[in-house]
Amino acid sequence: MNTHIMQHAATRYILLVEDDPIFQLLHQKLIQKLQWNVELLAAKNGQEALDLLDKVGTSDMRALVLLDINMPICDGWQFLDQLDTKLYKETVQVVVVSSSTDQVDRQNASKYKNVIDYLVKPIKTADLEIIWNEPSFQDFWK
Repeated sequence: MNTHIMQHAATRYILLVEDDPIFQLLHQKLIQKLQWNVELLAAKNGQEALDLLDKVGTSDMRALVLLDINMPICDGWQFLDQLDTKLYKETVQVVVVSSSTDQVDRQNASKYKNVIDYLVKPIKTADLEIIWNEPSFQDFWK
């Protein structure tokens, strides 16, 4: 699947970073079903995701990144390391979305300031609604 950018002037983004086309399609449909007023971006690896954020990243932008860990080219850990060097890093929050149930991966994810949650694939509507309705996320999203 090619990287997809919907054409409108939003400053609120959900960036889905997933190399598996089935999970990417499933998660895109789930996000679209929620009908949140956001621009949905998609990338197949961490480098594509960073390139997209570099294009849209500003101080008034807010992005929720749904990040797979095991991907080619630039995996989720490399993405998180590189995100920490970006000027827009304070405008991005990350939910790790992985097939891994390994406690070590959860612990590694929690070490990153931008990571707010860790979900096991496939994500469900209720998972995203819980995150969306968290007061700390709503304060960030303003």
